Amino acid sequence: MVTHAPYLVGALAAALMAGPPLLQPHLLAGHDAPIYVTRSVEFDAALRDGILLPRWAPDLGHGYGEPTFLYQPPLFYYLTSLAHAVGFDFLAAENVATLLLLGIAVSAMYLLASDAFGRLGGLVAAVAYAFSEYLLVVLYVRHALADFAAFAFLPIAAWGILGTVTRASRGHLVVGAAGVALVLLSSVSVSIVALPAFGILVGWLALTAAPRRVAAALRGAWALALGLGLAAIFWLPAYLERGLVHFENLTRQWSDFRRHFLSAEQLVIPDWGYGFSEPGAAADGMSFAVGPVHLGLIGAGLLLLPSIWRMSRLAGSLLGFVLLASAVAAFLATSVAEPIWHAVALLQPLQFPWRYLSLVAMTTSLACGGAFVALRRWHWPAGPLLAAVACLLIVAWGIGHARPSGNRAVPVEQYTPALIAARNVKDVAAAEMEPAAMRWFPREPATRPARILQGRGTIVPVTTRSADRAFRVQAAEEVQLSLEIFSFPGWNVLVNGLPATPSADNPEAIMRLVLPPGNHEVRMAFGDTPVRTAAAGVSMIAAVLAVMTIVWPRMGRRLRLRWPTKSAPGTRAGNASDAIRRDARMAEQDRDQTGVGTPRSGDGPGSGADRTEKQGSGRVEDDAIVTGASTSAGPGSDPAHGGMNRSGSGGSGGSGAESGAEEGTSGETMNEMLTGESGSGDRPGG
Repeated sequence: MVTHAPYLVGALAAALMAGPPLLQPHLLAGHDAPIYVTRSVEFDAALRDGILLPRWAPDLGHGYGEPTFLYQPPLFYYLTSLAHAVGFDFLAAENVATLLLLGIAVSAMYLLASDAFGRLGGLVAAVAYAFSEYLLVVLYVRHALADFAAFAFLPIAAWGILGTVTRASRGHLVVGAAGVALVLLSSVSVSIVALPAFGILVGWLALTAAPRRVAAALRGAWALALGLGLAAIFWLPAYLERGLVHFENLTRQWSDFRRHFLSAEQLVIPDWGYGFSEPGAAADGMSFAVGPVHLGLIGAGLLLLPSIWRMSRLAGSLLGFVLLASAVAAFLATSVAEPIWHAVALLQPLQFPWRYLSLVAMTTSLACGGAFVALRRWHWPAGPLLAAVACLLIVAWGIGHARPSGNRAVPVEQYTPALIAARNVKDVAAAEMEPAAMRWFPREPATRPARILQGRGTIVPVTTRSADRAFRVQAAEEVQLSLEIFSFPGWNVLVNGLPATPSADNPEAIMRLVLPPGNHEVRMAFGDTPVRTAAAGVSMIAAVLAVMTIVWPRMGRRLRLRWPTKSAPGTRAGNASDAIRRDARMAEQDRDQTGVGTPRSGDGPGSGADRTEKQGSGRVEDDAIVTGASTSAGPGSDPAHGGMNRSGSGGSGGSGAESGAEEGTSGETMNEMLTGESGSGDRPGG
């Protein structure tokens, strides 16, 4: 871990350079800026009322409530509520949460890229991600913070999949499943874009970079399935109950996907702006370009891809995938792909085909680090100097875009539940969160907790919270009450402790209730439907299976997963470990006597960090990749991490790997932390 620290510090420094506007307690200007503050206030109020997973926003819809959080992923609002709980107001809390996500994004990109491309490649990829043009568009132009939250977890999911498929690491499997779940809990649109790509990545790595293809593909599929299961508590009800609201509005008028295709020129020619997406390239007010520095580094990686593939199948496979994924995702954002959008109905609620640039931002940034694999044969100063130049060029180009058009002069005092209801604050543009039964929107705000439409009586409030209300009615005669809540599945009404069925046969879809003369106590609570309960059960089962995958040896063996174990002497595993240690000592003696490396037994699939050895130096260096001149491996070595030196000598070709200044010879690698493997010959017993 020590050797990674300077590079992680550099990556976080890039995040700070891209995020100075987030250090101020103001609402940043952006297309969706007011939406997230409103939702954060509603979400936080529900949490304070003891609701762990809010579904209902009681003050939206003019105070009649809307099922916003049934359909909007909750992760970003958990973060803002956490920041608010430690003392920040909601405007500052939003910026704190966003800055935290930016730091997670660049750190995760470094871990992913350094795993395959080495530390220099990881640093360049992380800086490229921090200043990716579309990432900055999402943050400072659109201010679409749900999409931005998903950017932090895309590299985490990919990193976990990479280690799960190619190294059979249980640690990576957990990371991959968690990453997939966090993407789903961050953004619906990014999930639709990214999940198929993750599935293809599993198959690609299994075919090109894993020794046991079927087992590798099953491991990757299991990680994806666990991630889907863990997040099912959100996405399953959101999908199955989408017909309860006006989701069809997402594809109408300005939101119609047909209006927002890109031209190929827009992906190449930068044209920064803070306007909106409009039909036609000339009318667009925002940039969709990849960026000239990114394109230059991608071109270098493409030219060097054959050489990189020969040096390391893992690096070559991952670089080949991200280049191909970038091209396919960019294609799906252009007008050439319009027939595909008409044929695949699942894509149409995305509204904007250019949302595929979410995937392009990650894959092109990752590809920026790929070219630095080829520099590992160069003498020491060249690689770091070129990496430094690349980082400086990326920052120089992107720093001018890392700011909003300004701040919104909105006092935080305007964002209270009462004012949100009274001012009829909208949190969506297409009214897609209104109940499907509604035919027109109420003109007057809701009266808490209820009001009498017909008859004589009085209402005495008892409790009014986010998802439950109680009041007493003293009716002098039969009365008809307006419960001042939109009718929606999940609301349960009790009158004097007995279930009651309110009607909603009015154009505004507001629940109404008729009570006889007398004193009554009315209680309303928003609960789960059978679909929501089943989804929660799926997530619980997925959590149990995830734990079983880690701790239950039989399940791990079925998936051919590796985990560090300490075997007792005399057992089969213990004897194998003793043999591995003995072979390692013999190899050490051979190096001391001859200065030439010999193959180590026990180097099996899933090696956490491959090694290259400088001939005559007697020193082994940790590398993230294995070049074609690496030490020859034993029969069990993983061909996915580089070709074997069939001559049997450990001599390096050319000048060898970069010196310890870039890769270092001390400290753990990230893979060792997750797989439990170390540089010694003692491998975990199978």
